[in-house]
Amino acid sequence: MLYFFETKNIGKKRQRLEAFRQYDDAISEHDMDFDWADEIIHTSFGKRWLKEILRARRQHPQEAERVRTRCGELIDATLASKTPAEVTEIKQIAAAMIRKAQEAAGLLPDRHGLYR
Repeated sequence: MLYFFETKNIGKKRQRLEAFRQYDDAISEHDMDFDWADEIIHTSFGKRWLKEILRARRQHPQEAERVRTRCGELIDATLASKTPAEVTEIKQIAAAMIRKAQEAAGLLPDRHGLYR
């Protein structure tokens, strides 16, 4: 799964970095560049571990792509099994996390109506 997730999203990091550059947001650009480098490390770990697992199982290294595909299928099946109530709950939790981050950044008033 580590290999799946890290290789799935790594390509988007450079695009986001460029978007921050266009917005003249040097701090976010720097953070995204750091995150991209971190993802490279994670991808390398996942690839190395998967290679060793396949070797130990005496499977061909090309099986890595089949494993990656299967991980995607498992994620899709998990998402498809969620009830509308579960999806609503997840969206509410995500919205609360975003609001909390906005408050912490001073973009919204805190629970006392104050901006930081």
